[in-house]
Amino acid sequence: GTVTHRIPMGASADPYNASTFPYGVLPSADGKKLYVSNWKEGTLAVVDVNNPDAAAVAKTIPVGQHPNAMVFSPAGDRLYVANANSDSVSVIDTATDARLFDIDVRPYKNAPFGSTPNALAVSPDGETLYVLNAGENAVVVVELESQDKEPGKHARKRDDEKRYEVKGRIPTGWYPTALIISP
Repeated sequence: GTVTHRIPMGASADPYNASTFPYGVLPSADGKKLYVSNWKEGTLAVVDVNNPDAAAVAKTIPVGQHPNAMVFSPAGDRLYVANANSDSVSVIDTATDARLFDIDVRPYKNAPFGSTPNALAVSPDGETLYVLNAGENAVVVVELESQDKEPGKHARKRDDEKRYEVKGRIPTGWYPTALIISP
């Protein structure tokens, strides 16, 4: 293939290395935006690609440390971003391109960091998020609010900052790095 366009992701805050280390790229369903996880900066760049010749970063969203894998909800209204060094998943509203909240995927409250979420999948109904924690050798099963913003069918009523519930963990082999579910 041939490179037809290069889109600068912005300058790094690090004076010794100017790269933001773009890691993952995910296009929106309508093809008008690209979401780029910037590993080094702990940000998500929203790139307007409506006009490819003028493509540019339209917005930068702070997320956790070392964002990597990303996945959309089935409706496309949420983007989930795995943050490897924060042991969290940031939830992004794709209509406003704003971070709504973070899901803590550590094994228990105030656990030391090291779970290393690095892959994500969402159930077809949008009510379950699967987070692959490589450092724990486990898939974390997270019940999400339903698409109409009500608590999931099995979850307790939660306040706005707790729109999820970790239901459990599924053990895996050593340091898993990929995750996919079938309908």
